[in-house]
Amino acid sequence: MDIPILDIGQGTESFLIRPLMRHIDPTQMNEPPHRHNYQELMWVKSGYGRHRIDQTDLEIQPHTFYLIAQGQVHYFEEGKELEGYLVRFTDDYLLDTFSEGSWNYRMTLFSHFAIHQSLHISDEEAPLYDRHLARMLREQENDQFGNQMVVRHLLGILLIRLERTRQITVPQMKALSTHAETYQSFLTLLEQDFSENPTVRYYADRLHVTPRQLSDTAVRFSGKTAKQLIQQRRILEAKRFLQHTNASVKEISYSLGFRDPSYFSKAFKQVVGVSPHAYKSQL
Repeated sequence: MDIPILDIGQGTESFLIRPLMRHIDPTQMNEPPHRHNYQELMWVKSGYGRHRIDQTDLEIQPHTFYLIAQGQVHYFEEGKELEGYLVRFTDDYLLDTFSEGSWNYRMTLFSHFAIHQSLHISDEEAPLYDRHLARMLREQENDQFGNQMVVRHLLGILLIRLERTRQITVPQMKALSTHAETYQSFLTLLEQDFSENPTVRYYADRLHVTPRQLSDTAVRFSGKTAKQLIQQRRILEAKRFLQHTNASVKEISYSLGFRDPSYFSKAFKQVVGVSPHAYKSQL
């Protein structure tokens, strides 16, 4: 039932940066749709092609970052004349200050609910990012004193710069108010517990707010209630299993915490518009 999970690769445990492959043909790479056990950034300086993140098809464009969150299902459909970099890292590779601050990069840059899974960079800024990534690659490849610490700092700077760009595109998250922190914490918990804890009360209790306060906060930042976001996350996972595994509807429903397959099918149809069987047959 499991979707293949890829490690970072090339003998590293927490971080990898490498140039993009100039040409990508999935049939020759023998790489099926897969999940990552890391966060991934793809910087395209030039070139074109297509790739898919969950149910979203994205055209590859120059001067663009593509952000793929840990756990999302991703695969390339085509890549030609590509220039740029691929960056992979686990959360524990980042400096400690990233886990201590009020900004949660996982819920803005690498959210499963992200409004944008790509960030276009202006022509003026693009060379700065390209040089920054080139320096990260040089530091990874040398064996001088402190090279990994330099890479960790450069990675942190890269994420901060990308967040600034994202805030221009999605300005409602710019001010990290108490409500924004609650919303980010809710999404963090949801990502961890969506298959086992489907009630708003559970998340509200964990965040020390009332269910009404949590739902009002969710509506403020997403336009959807907390209950809708919980259900949306569960159904997203169901769509992944239906698309990329041979698991039965019964197996999927129980793995995602639904009390019975008929209730799961009803909930799925409310969100997607068709039953799980119909969705599977359309793929």
